[in-house]
Amino acid sequence: FYQMNQVIHSRAQKLDYKANHDELTGLKNRSTLFKGIEKTIQLKKDSNLKCGVCFIDLNEFKQINDSFGHDAGDSVLIEAANRIQSSIRSDDNIYRIGGDEFIVLIQSVKSHLEVNTIIQNVLRSFDTPLTIQEQAIELTVSIGIAMSPDNSVNSEELLNYADIAMYSAKNDQNTHYKFFNRKMLKRASDS
Repeated sequence: FYQMNQVIHSRAQKLDYKANHDELTGLKNRSTLFKGIEKTIQLKKDSNLKCGVCFIDLNEFKQINDSFGHDAGDSVLIEAANRIQSSIRSDDNIYRIGGDEFIVLIQSVKSHLEVNTIIQNVLRSFDTPLTIQEQAIELTVSIGIAMSPDNSVNSEELLNYADIAMYSAKNDQNTHYKFFNRKMLKRASDS
């Protein structure tokens, strides 16, 4: 009975891991994202601390995938995940929510300046080109950031606002990241 119990427990753990983690990168996936955001918001509720949701999109990933093939695209996603993971703080969380989209959940900051430092680390991690099929490829990202409680205390709204800010950054040739502001809602509804 003990051995059977161990086998069942081990299988249950493996199934739980598969259900909650991206198969390619090993990162947490979309299924745990909203719970993670909500938990972080609740933990900051009675403090002067903030949390941030950073929506990260790889620029021109489709062209890389089309030019070099899906295996190369998978390698790029794994490398991007590793670079992002190594550039954030150990208590922050990273998720791959699909395709070339990643979320970094910044657990605890006092100000936008701290988030700015984290984002600069992420951007610097992409300074070194990737090598794909013996070609050096520049990989850049666009990042949108929404803060709680500043922008919202609702996890879905925060993710949506970070997404809107990311598209705003992607459309601005002068920057790779933007913090969400309410003016972006009007521009998003106009397009």
